[in-house]
Amino acid sequence: MTCNNAGCPRWVFVLYLIIQGKLYTRDRLLKWGMISDQTCLICEATEESIQHLFFECPTSSYIWCKILKWQGYTRQAMSWHNEMQWAVNFAANKGSKAEVYRMVLAATVYYIWQLRNNKVFQNPSRTGDQVVRLIIQDVLCRENTFPRLARMMVTLNFYP
Repeated sequence: MTCNNAGCPRWVFVLYLIIQGKLYTRDRLLKWGMISDQTCLICEATEESIQHLFFECPTSSYIWCKILKWQGYTRQAMSWHNEMQWAVNFAANKGSKAEVYRMVLAATVYYIWQLRNNKVFQNPSRTGDQVVRLIIQDVLCRENTFPRLARMMVTLNFYP
């Protein structure tokens, strides 16, 4: 997922940390005694973990559904392990659709992580639709860097 990913290096780095289970989510910080509250900062309803933050949180799930719909997939976001298994099986292809999916996966987890960190450090109110627009804009801007994806990007040049 991280090798040969056309995404921005910071997107790929965050995806790598998530795959390795090394991202400093609130469940990990609680184990180290650095915080006392494990509540997810985005939904403020459940305990924050990688599983919850990226796929089970209502805001994250909404973002994933919109992004999947934008790419033309008619499925819902799955659990972390199922999503990663599907991504590994699907993204093993060398086609442009698989390459765009790998890039979008990295961008989506990066922007969900950024949304969470903004709640921790700045407390701005960015909606799920705003995050979806940011992801789509940044992915479409990568077309200039990777001309081989231009034909695929033309089909994705819209907002869901």
